[in-house]
Amino acid sequence: GDASYLPFAKDIFDISTSIGVFEHITPIEKLVKAVSEIRRVSKSFLAVMPSINTIIEPHISQFLWQLKDKNKKKAYPGTLIHLSDEAWTAFNGFNDAKATRYWHVPPLVCNLIIYKPPE
Repeated sequence: GDASYLPFAKDIFDISTSIGVFEHITPIEKLVKAVSEIRRVSKSFLAVMPSINTIIEPHISQFLWQLKDKNKKKAYPGTLIHLSDEAWTAFNGFNDAKATRYWHVPPLVCNLIIYKPPE
């Protein structure tokens, strides 16, 4: 399916989960729409994406990847979007959700978790 257009009614799902998807959605306009769509169709949700604070980026397995010149990074098949935690939580749909970091391998690998708990 197309995450930027979900053919479902508003609040049709009690909960939706997205793990490792949003950082792959391009162009940015499609990503903006996909974030608003998960919020539209779900009463609550959980989204997990790589945190910019992770030292080893799991998709490309590079150490201190944030410090490398973008033109010299090893290419990853497809496009990855890495945003700060603040940028992710500013998206319409995430802007009033809760956010936390989860460290898989402290202090090396970290994910950002954005969620709207059930009311």
